[in-house]
Amino acid sequence: MKTNHKTTSRIAAVAAVITAAINGVHAALPPPLPAANPFVSQIVEISPAQAMAGQTITVRVAPTALMTFVAQRNQQLNLAALRPLNLTPLFAAQPPKIFFPDSLGFQWIPGTSMTSLGDNRYSVVVPAAGRSGKLRFETSAGSSYSTVDFTRVNAGYSFVNLSQFNVVSVKVDGVERLAGQSIPATLPTNPNVFVADVGTTPGNHSLTVTIGRSVNQPVIVFGPFTANATVPTNVIEVGIMAAGDYLTASPNAAVSGNNITASWQTLIVNANGALSVNGFDFTRNVNTGVTTWVNWFGDRPNVVATGNVSEPANWPLNPTSVTLQLRRPNGALYTSAVVNLLNKTFIPADGNSYELQ
Repeated sequence: MKTNHKTTSRIAAVAAVITAAINGVHAALPPPLPAANPFVSQIVEISPAQAMAGQTITVRVAPTALMTFVAQRNQQLNLAALRPLNLTPLFAAQPPKIFFPDSLGFQWIPGTSMTSLGDNRYSVVVPAAGRSGKLRFETSAGSSYSTVDFTRVNAGYSFVNLSQFNVVSVKVDGVERLAGQSIPATLPTNPNVFVADVGTTPGNHSLTVTIGRSVNQPVIVFGPFTANATVPTNVIEVGIMAAGDYLTASPNAAVSGNNITASWQTLIVNANGALSVNGFDFTRNVNTGVTTWVNWFGDRPNVVATGNVSEPANWPLNPTSVTLQLRRPNGALYTSAVVNLLNKTFIPADGNSYELQ
């Protein structure tokens, strides 16, 4: 990975060192639980369930059994043209809050930057003094406690985005850890880059990183690969995606030593009505970074040209397409190809649309 000489600006603050000093010294006893209100929704899902201080998590709340009963009863009363139960005036409206247990078991620590995501989902930042245990969901009606536990961890990774795309997904052992967030891309001339901390248990884990314009517009997936979660965090730099990376990013790619080969093909209707397939095969050497190409007509033995892919000198941020130059071995231009990065197609000078196989 490249050495990052830029000043990093954290997406989320790292846990304060002084609070980490008491972690593990005192038993993480849960703070006393005030009486739960049966008319307050409960947190039933935490994603990710393991996180570091300063990391954003997402929770989903659901009505309690009594709330569900009242709703069903109201529906029955409405159908019978009777007066339904209305509990709303009993409580003054106020935004909900999420609290974390502290390490000594004496108090509840409020989460920060809480945001409603709709569909009974909220995002919240884990506070520095927050520890493992059940989360408390507080509304104007009172408090409830999560049906699932949260685990505060200190080991993990710091993902540094040096790519031309946003980092839209980070999975640890197959579990999404960005919780709907992303790590924004920045221009290479920008002195600051964005970093996201992802916590997990110490040791080796399988990681998968996806970059793209958004979670709904992914461009390429890196991994899975194995990396060690450490204290302090293991720095993972997400570098610039090379054109050769994209051209060979196929689940059907063939791997031979340091070479990865993928095929892009188009269906041709000949003058006599017969169908044939033309294609470009791209091979990237992961050691040298060089990507070569072979253009064939009708069948792979019928090779009409070969050469190298010229990597773009500069990438814009989060592009939807890129124009690549395919050059012959002597450096002469064979064809330019407009590559659609969102649907894995490209159109060279022949005007046909080639699809990644």
